[in-house]
Amino acid sequence: LAIQLIGGYLELEPFNTIAETLEALRKNSIEDAALGQDIAQQSAKSAFELSWDQLSTEARCLGCLLSLFAPAPVPWRLVVDAVKSIDDIGNLRAARPNLLRSHLLKQVNRETVQVHRLLREFFRGKIEAIDPKETFSRGVCRAVVSAASAISDNPLKQDILAFSDVSLHAE
Repeated sequence: LAIQLIGGYLELEPFNTIAETLEALRKNSIEDAALGQDIAQQSAKSAFELSWDQLSTEARCLGCLLSLFAPAPVPWRLVVDAVKSIDDIGNLRAARPNLLRSHLLKQVNRETVQVHRLLREFFRGKIEAIDPKETFSRGVCRAVVSAASAISDNPLKQDILAFSDVSLHAE
C-alpha cells in the first residue's frame, strides 16, 4: 500500500525527484519515531501524509466521510445519501477520482468503493480537524437508516439481497 501511495504521489508531483520524495518521507518518519511507532508504521504513515498533503479539500472530506462507514465495500449511493445532509462538503464527483488516482480509495465496481483498513484509520485520525461538529457521522447514520427503512416489514428475498451491501454498515 505504501509503495502504491508513493507511486501515486510521484505521478501527482512529476517534477519532484526521488531524493526529494525520500527527504519528505524521512521528515515525517522522524516525527513518528518520536511517538514510538515502529518502522513499518512510520513508513506507511509518512506515505499517507504525503498523499494527504496533495489532496483537495473535497477529497480530504470524502476520505474522512468514507472512514465512518464499516470496513467493508461502500455502495456509492450511501455516500451520496450521506452527503445530502452535509453543507459545504464540496464536489464529490471531483473528489472521488482524486482519491482513486492517489491510491487512497479502491473502486470495487462501478457502484462500490472501499478504503483500505490502514487508510481508514488514518482518515479517522484526521476527521476531528475536518468535521469538528460530527456532521459527517450524522450524515452516514441518516443514509444507513434511510436504506434500512426502505425494507418492508415482510421483506421478499430480493429486498434482503438488495440490502445485503448495506447491512454491515447498518451494524
